[in-house]
Amino acid sequence: MNHRIIFAIVGCQLAIAVLGNDESAHHGEWSYDSDTGPMYWYYDHPNCNGTRQSPINIIENQTIYNESLTSLLLFNYSTVFNNTNYYLTNNGHTIILGMDSNSSITVGLFWKGKQYNYYGLHFHWGENDTFGSEHLLSNKHFPLEVHIVHYLNDYGNFSNSLNYADGVLVWGILYQLDNSIDVNNNSLKDVFNNIQNVINAGNKTNIVPVPLSSFVPQNSSDSYYHYAGSLTTPECSESVMWIVNQKFMKVSSIQLQAFRLLKGHLHNVSDSVEPEVLTENDRPIQPLNGRKVYTSIPFLNSSDSSSSSLLPATASFTPTDSSSSSLLPASSSFTSTNSSSSSLLPASSFFTPTYSSSSSLLPATALYIIFSFISLVFL
Repeated sequence: MNHRIIFAIVGCQLAIAVLGNDESAHHGEWSYDSDTGPMYWYYDHPNCNGTRQSPINIIENQTIYNESLTSLLLFNYSTVFNNTNYYLTNNGHTIILGMDSNSSITVGLFWKGKQYNYYGLHFHWGENDTFGSEHLLSNKHFPLEVHIVHYLNDYGNFSNSLNYADGVLVWGILYQLDNSIDVNNNSLKDVFNNIQNVINAGNKTNIVPVPLSSFVPQNSSDSYYHYAGSLTTPECSESVMWIVNQKFMKVSSIQLQAFRLLKGHLHNVSDSVEPEVLTENDRPIQPLNGRKVYTSIPFLNSSDSSSSSLLPATASFTPTDSSSSSLLPASSSFTSTNSSSSSLLPASSFFTPTYSSSSSLLPATALYIIFSFISLVFL
C-alpha cells in the first residue's frame, strides 16, 4: 500500500525544539570505543544492562504474525515546511536531521490507534560497507540504519515518555549497499552533500528542507517487525516500541565513507585529549531474553502465530491463479507436483496443494472406454 498521508489538526503540536537531539538526549562520558564503549556503558547507565535492550538480531522465520499490527498511518511525513529552517548537526555521537525550535508543526504517525509525534532522525553506520546497522535480519548486517524517533502524544513530551514502557516508538530503516545509485538523486543527497560542514562535534549547518518520507521505502508502512526494546544509546531506557522495516533503502560506498570522517567528543588518548573518530556508531546485538518478535507480514514466519487467520499446517491449499505468487516472498516454497507454484507459500508451512484439474481423471476414463469397447466386441 502507499503511504497514507493524513493532514489533520491533532490535539498536540510538536515543539521542534527537541528535534536536534539523538534518542537519549544524553551526551555524557560514553563512546563507541575504549573504556567508555558499549561494554562499559552500564557502569554509569545501569539501564544498559537491562533485560529489554536493543538492538537485536531478528530471526525472520521465528517471528510471530500478529494481525493487530496495523499499518503506520503517517501525517505530514511528505510535507516540506518551507518557512522552517532545516539543519544537520553533529552531536558527538551521530548526525541528526533537525528543524528550528521556533516552529510549531505537527508531524508523526498513528500506530495501533495511538498518536506518536516525531522527535528526531539520526544515523548509525559501521567501519566498513559490510557492517553498520544496529539491527540484524536473520544474522545479516546492513551498512546503514536510520532511526526515526517518536514519542507518545499522551505523555506530553519525549523526556516524560521515557518513563513508560510504550512511551517511545522508533522506526528503524535499513539501507542496502548499491553503488549504482545516483548519489545526487537519492534520499541521502542532502545529508551527503553537507557532511563536510559538520565534521566536528557541535558543528551545525543549514540544509534545504527535506521530507521525512524520503528516508522511508515506498509502500512499506505495513511491512515490518515489532518488538519491545530500548534506546540504543545511554541511558538505554527500556521504553521503546520498535518498528523495523522489512523493505530497504539504498546507500553507496562513497556516502558511507563520508559518515566515517565525522569526529566525536574529546576523549583522553594516551597523554593527550583527542576527538573520537566516528568510524562506527553501532551498538552490538543484545540478548533477546525471552522476548517475542512479531511481524505484520502474513505467512512470513515459521514459528507461532497470534492470528487465527493463518491456516493450520495440515490444511490443503488449492492454487487457482499463478498471479497470487506476488503476495508472498519469492524465496518461499512449498511441496507441489507443479513447480510453477513454488513461490506461493513458505517452505516452513509444509502445505501440500491439491488440484482439481481434470487431467488426474484421464487414466480412469481411458480404462473405462477400453473395457466398454472390449465388452461390445465380444458381446
